[in-house]
Amino acid sequence: MTRRDRTESAGKPKQVVVELRRAVSGILRRSRLDDTKFVVAVSGGQDSLALLDALHALRGDLVRELVCAHFDHRLRGVASRADAEFVKSLCDSYGVECVLGAADPEVPLATEEKARDARYAFLAGVAGRAGTDAVALGHTASDQAETVLLNLMRGTGLTGLAAMRPESRRVIDGASLRLIRPLLSVSRADTLAYCEAVDLVPRVDVSNDSERFTRNRVRSSLVPLMRTFNPRVEDSLVRLATNAAQALDHIEAETDAAWAGNVTEDGDTVTLQAGAASLPAPVLAAMVRRTVAMLRGDLTNVRQGHVDEVMALLTGNAGVRVDLLGGLRATSRPEGVVIRRFDGVTIATLSGEYRVDVPGELHLPGWNISAELVETDGPSMASLAGPDGLTASLDPSLAQSPLWVRGWLPGDRIQPTGMAGTKKVQDLFVDEKVPREERTSIPLLVSERGVVWVVGHRIAEWARVPENAKLALRVRAERRG
Repeated sequence: MTRRDRTESAGKPKQVVVELRRAVSGILRRSRLDDTKFVVAVSGGQDSLALLDALHALRGDLVRELVCAHFDHRLRGVASRADAEFVKSLCDSYGVECVLGAADPEVPLATEEKARDARYAFLAGVAGRAGTDAVALGHTASDQAETVLLNLMRGTGLTGLAAMRPESRRVIDGASLRLIRPLLSVSRADTLAYCEAVDLVPRVDVSNDSERFTRNRVRSSLVPLMRTFNPRVEDSLVRLATNAAQALDHIEAETDAAWAGNVTEDGDTVTLQAGAASLPAPVLAAMVRRTVAMLRGDLTNVRQGHVDEVMALLTGNAGVRVDLLGGLRATSRPEGVVIRRFDGVTIATLSGEYRVDVPGELHLPGWNISAELVETDGPSMASLAGPDGLTASLDPSLAQSPLWVRGWLPGDRIQPTGMAGTKKVQDLFVDEKVPREERTSIPLLVSERGVVWVVGHRIAEWARVPENAKLALRVRAERRG
């Protein structure tokens, strides 16, 4: 049996039933979800049973159709299978379609995060097949209070304080789900009272008492301790989440307004322009979070500390970088902070010396270098050619002496074009904002006299094409993937 005889309570719903259903309908109306087809996640516990019953009661009013989704995590053996049978039997009594799923036995769900990800992937699949993006979840105000505490302990900003929203979006396996939490203003005690009022007998998941899971320890130990200081501490935490969510909504609106003038998007690269440093800190932090979410698809495990590090790059020295979670790298540049996908492959360092033949071509780590003598019209070829600075026209007499390509070494100096004295190559890199991690990968063309050309940057004054010269030594550099 999945529920008791309801003869006594039929037609006489208790106040808790009225209030819970009113709370559910209120969230659906505020979210403009009337006449919607829902996938409702049902574990068999009191929260999800109360949600299923309330949504079923609202069919024909706010709810067009329901599909129940039950996921077996395979963590409790026979008990897990009994939960699935219970949910299926209850759905049959309601006349509601029930889709059962289970975790892959070859992929153990050893952590709360892995179990959650597997469950959401299942829900996304059910929603896709049902032709809807609305998934109703049974999270309550009690869950909200615990989530705020968990986020506080991990270290969080406003996003973590806002915790769960009555409505949010989540991208799962390429599908965007609209996650609805109609019970977020209802306590766990209320859902139990509701089940008793409508004669539902919830399943009991003994894993909810396991001290192995952090949330369970918060529920069984921390929250009761906090109640000794404030008996209504859960209400206080839920209010904190609501206030944080309101502040966050305002900041997001300000971020929308400032985005176009301070952010440049180019495929898998987003640049926070230098001028963004003058924005209010909450707006700038929101820009960073939004950028990470765009490039990664979500903000899972992104902490306030990560956001702070990226913000600091806008006012720090150029060339500094921060590796973020999910394969992203943020690098400070003169134009701002560049955030892009990073595959973990470091830039190749040039080591050793490579002889340059004229004519000839070299294949180096990260570069192709070619050299040839070409006809010229004189001094017009004395400077770097091309917008990327990867082509140099040089004194043709250099072709008569040994030339090498090598990486930068401490102590290297160059006499830049237009200067009477020399300058350390290291100082040139600093002046031209070359990131530290890239300096050892930049080729230097050198002769017996010294550094001829810092590829992509400057050539030596003494290596310029002489006036009225009929030939020039043309050296080209091409980056390799």
